[in-house]
Order: sequence, then structure tokens, then C-alpha cells
Amino acid sequence: MAAITRSGNMGFKSIPGTLDISQFESRSLLSRPLEPSEDLEIIPAFGFKSTSLHFDQVPTSIFFDKHSLRTFDVYPFSLDCGLLTWSGPNSSPWIYGVWTGARLATDFRTVDREDFSFQFAAGAGYRIHEKCALGIGSGVTDSDGAIALHPGIGLDWSVTERLIIRVWGTDWRASYQADDHWRFSVGGESSHEFWNISDQGGKPLSINLKTYRIGLFTSRHLTGDLWLRAGAGITLGNAFKLFGSNDELLVDQKLDGGFFAQVGLTINAW
Repeated sequence: MAAITRSGNMGFKSIPGTLDISQFESRSLLSRPLEPSEDLEIIPAFGFKSTSLHFDQVPTSIFFDKHSLRTFDVYPFSLDCGLLTWSGPNSSPWIYGVWTGARLATDFRTVDREDFSFQFAAGAGYRIHEKCALGIGSGVTDSDGAIALHPGIGLDWSVTERLIIRVWGTDWRASYQADDHWRFSVGGESSHEFWNISDQGGKPLSINLKTYRIGLFTSRHLTGDLWLRAGAGITLGNAFKLFGSNDELLVDQKLDGGFFAQVGLTINAW
């Protein structure tokens, strides 16, 4: 899939100014599942994200220089790669999965060890019946040397042939297949981004950005395996942190809720 997302109208709670976010994102499974054995499958995955953080009328003394108020942009990138390994024997209602991944998150002014992070997650699911499975799991992330644990639950439920509800951790989606050409959905998705950047003097800084999006989406079948997807909604729980070169917390700000819009293309090849 490839998508463009625009989030705006997010004002800082305790300082002047607003933050707008524009992102181009592409994710893909790199091949059909590899099958080293009858009950084991491995799927490699890749992701790329280009982000533009547009600060409007924000006191830049807390970021780069001593000007009182200024409009400026920051352009970080991230590259992800990983492997999903799962096992679901036909003779058993149990499903097991493991995810291992690595990420490079930087503005590419300088690239060092601090720009790399790693993820590991494992979980197990139980198929209650052929149309519903429940799961539980946990993930470990290493961002800028900080290790965090993220437990979560999972649900995959085909309520009817047309209505499917899925939950994975804090993310969820309910999708309705109206016909062969139209699909409608509502869902929520959390985002926790961490980038290492450099200020105008070349000193390292780190940005930590959290947001949660809830929106309505529609997908239209175009041709073959190609689908067009568009949606819009609101952002909640927005938070922004800026760290200095010695992990000194320079900025810790909540942001107002805002709005987002997204348009993208999806290829359902298999």
C-alpha cells in the first residue's frame, strides 16, 4: 500500500503555535509466504515513511535559534524491515506468531547508532470457531536506547460474510464489504514516532510524537488487484517531546485534537 496523510489544526497547549503533519507512507510484504515446513510460514516486510512537520508561529528558541516566533519545517524519514513468522497447524485451533524488525529514523543530516531501533513481538491466538479468533501478545521496542514493553490483545471476527471486526492492541477496524467494488470501514490507529534529527548547528536532537487517529474510510476497486482508499477523521491524544543531545528533555507539550485526511492505493496481490 501507499498513502498520503495530512493532519492539521493541532495547537500546542502551553506555548504559541500549531503543528501540521504531512506523511507519505509505503508498506509491502516482499513475497508470498515462505514455507520451510507444512505448518510454518515466514513473510518478509518493508516500509518507508517520509514526514513533514510544519511548525507555525512556534518559539524557535526551544528548537534551533533565539528568534521569538517563526514558521519552519522538519523533514524526518523512516525505513522499516522485518520478518513475520507464524504457525497455525490445521489440526489445532492455536495460532502462534513472532515479529522481528529494525527501523532507521533520521533526517539524514547525520546517521549513527542512535538512529536505529529494533522491535520484537510474540503472541498466541485461539480460534474459537472458524469465523472468530482471540489472541494475546506483547512487543518490545528499543528507541534511542529506551526499552519499552507493549502488551495487547487481538480479535479477528467475521461477523457475517460482509462484516469483519479486527482488533490488534490499541488499533481496531470494522469493515463492511458492500459488493465486489465498494468497501467501507471505521477504525482507530495509534502512532508513536521517534526520529533523531540535527539542529542548524549540527547538534543532535530527538523528536517523540504520539497521536491517535479515528476515522471513516471507503475503498473502491479500480481494476485487477488495485484499490483506491480514502478517509478522514480526528486526531486525539497528541503529544510532542523534544530531547537534547544528552537526552535532556527540552520540550514536553500536549497538543489540541485536530483533523486528518488520507488517500492511498492498495494492491491485493494474494
